[in-house]
Amino acid sequence: MSVTPGDQKSLLLFGVTDANSPAVSLEACWVISFRPGVAQYYVLAFPPSAVLRAESMGGPFTLTEIYAEDMRQQLGHTFVRDAVTYRFPAFATIQADVVLDRGDLSALVGQLGGLTLNSQVLTGPALLQTYDTWPAASDLDRLNFQGDVVQQLFGLLAERQWSAADLVAFVTQIPRVSADTNTVVRLNAFAQGAPPVASENLIWRAYGPEMEASLVP
Repeated sequence: MSVTPGDQKSLLLFGVTDANSPAVSLEACWVISFRPGVAQYYVLAFPPSAVLRAESMGGPFTLTEIYAEDMRQQLGHTFVRDAVTYRFPAFATIQADVVLDRGDLSALVGQLGGLTLNSQVLTGPALLQTYDTWPAASDLDRLNFQGDVVQQLFGLLAERQWSAADLVAFVTQIPRVSADTNTVVRLNAFAQGAPPVASENLIWRAYGPEMEASLVP
């Protein structure tokens, strides 16, 4: 995936177990980017075990450790953002960040009528159960599963004629998100100029060991 500075817009999306739990665990971190006028979304997905260097922390550390330090110091996602942009300077264009948990994903899939995987229509809870029981040898295997789900989800959103603005509207009605006025404003700004949401418009790439070979951009 090639990213360049300019009018690119990016969103930092965190997937966690239960956002309301004091023992919340990070399950995924994605950077979703697009350029207004170009019908393409680029997603770079980081596993929790990804090794990154945050200039403000030093390191290198795993993404799980960096996220935990952000939570411990109640810094929002300052260290994670620093680590991602240190490795990939083009992501300095990140407009917003948001946390979604398993309940949020389940609610979205339910509102869309279920997701089809392997010729089976799965409700939100069934999708999560499939994810938990799916045989995965590594974090990258899990990222590949996530990529398949997002590809299917983009297709379903297109079928239901949802735009990026509709998806942001769904996210911003989540109570803990709607309570944060700044996040709502930033998410709406991110959605402006977004291309149509469709599976053919999605390019997915996982952050793998070959990207960790050099922690210097």
